[in-house]
Amino acid sequence: MVTIVNTQSENTAITAILYDMFGQEKTASRSTSNNSIILEVGNIPNGIYILKIIEQNGVEATKHISIER
Repeated sequence: MVTIVNTQSENTAITAILYDMFGQEKTASRSTSNNSIILEVGNIPNGIYILKIIEQNGVEATKHISIER
């Protein structure tokens, strides 16, 4: 399964990192086109995760997300 993240920001997002609730990095990806990042989550168990987006200007945003199948 692939998740597409659209930052809907004026700044181009360059990195997205997915962490579990213990702070361990599970997957990461770099931007390949305008404001879209593809994260592979097929091998990640169901649960609540923290998604961190790091924009080109150094601004970071975090959000809790749920992976369910």
